[in-house]
Amino acid sequence: MMKKFLVVLISALALTGIMLSGAEAQMLYNGIYWVDGKVLAPTNDPTITINGRDVVVYPATTDAWWADDTSGTTGRSGRNGEFMVNTLADWRTTLTPGSYNIATVTGADNYGANPISLTISGNGWDTSPDLQLTLGGGIGKPKERGVPSWLLAEIPVVKSVWFDGKLYQKKLVEGASKLKYVVSNQPKISVQVTAANIGIDKNTLAVVMDEGAAVTKTYTLSQFSDYSEVLGPQLPKEIDFSVNLKSLGDTIPDGDHAFKFYAGNSVGTTDEVASVSVMGGPVSVIGIPINNPSPLHLASQSSVIFQYGLSKDANIDIFLFDITGQVVKKFAFVAGTVGGQAGGSANPNKVVWDLTTDQGTRLAAGIYLWEIVDHDNKKVIGKGKLAAAP
Repeated sequence: MMKKFLVVLISALALTGIMLSGAEAQMLYNGIYWVDGKVLAPTNDPTITINGRDVVVYPATTDAWWADDTSGTTGRSGRNGEFMVNTLADWRTTLTPGSYNIATVTGADNYGANPISLTISGNGWDTSPDLQLTLGGGIGKPKERGVPSWLLAEIPVVKSVWFDGKLYQKKLVEGASKLKYVVSNQPKISVQVTAANIGIDKNTLAVVMDEGAAVTKTYTLSQFSDYSEVLGPQLPKEIDFSVNLKSLGDTIPDGDHAFKFYAGNSVGTTDEVASVSVMGGPVSVIGIPINNPSPLHLASQSSVIFQYGLSKDANIDIFLFDITGQVVKKFAFVAGTVGGQAGGSANPNKVVWDLTTDQGTRLAAGIYLWEIVDHDNKKVIGKGKLAAAP
């Protein structure tokens, strides 16, 4: 049996090797030995999700080595409640026929599958006994595997994410400012993934909304639009794609949500999370409307920016008044375009004006007031003040 196992392993190594030289080439020969199986819902509660569960294979403890996969469509199996672990994915692995452990990590809902015995036959592919979720079951998340530092650069990176053309700025949302990043309920989500020499396995790409929740959505390759690749030595070194929820007929419910973006290759998988909010009710202004520069110096500056965050896409009018109440300038913006686009305080609308009034003259020095109006409901939802110095 051991001889057959070695033949299978050597064949797998030959299939997955990367054309590098020296010690690096040796470390990058990453073998394949599959273990597949199913995650089952608790017997007393079939509503508990069987997808998004982290399934882990390991010897006596996870300190020696461990390999994992996510159950469901975001995992390698691509099938509801199923998983497919490559037990040779850990660089520290010493795999020989015998008895191992398999379990799931305890989820945020406190459900997991306790460790059970798994037999590695040496035939290159084994099927695990079913993993039954129980309340309080599972194991703790294993410690990171310690991929060699020079290899970390080979794991794909989710470089940029945009919602309706607006860049998601993680530092603003998760930093000290804790600003809300507000999106429409049917955004177009655009993603850029980059990698080094090994490239990106496009079959690992996935966008998941509210992973592990009772109601979750997963989008994979067949649902992507605007897809393009930049080829590398082996696999693509850059992939750009979009998930257009409006075209797919999907809607994000009101409230806070987490979108998780996956990308991987033979070295490992990376994921990036974007925390967004969808706000219900009538459109409102989030935060304080401002204009920049403030004050405006007419002698040296030729434009001004009106900045304000909206709770949702809406048809918006802006009226600029002088101190007598006369309208100096009116702007009109269509919902979903700059000026009428959701974004909250983390990604506000920035409307640039060249200081030309509706009367065809250049703005004169003075104090002006501007109002943001919900066009459809004829309601003022925000106000600002503009000081124009000579």
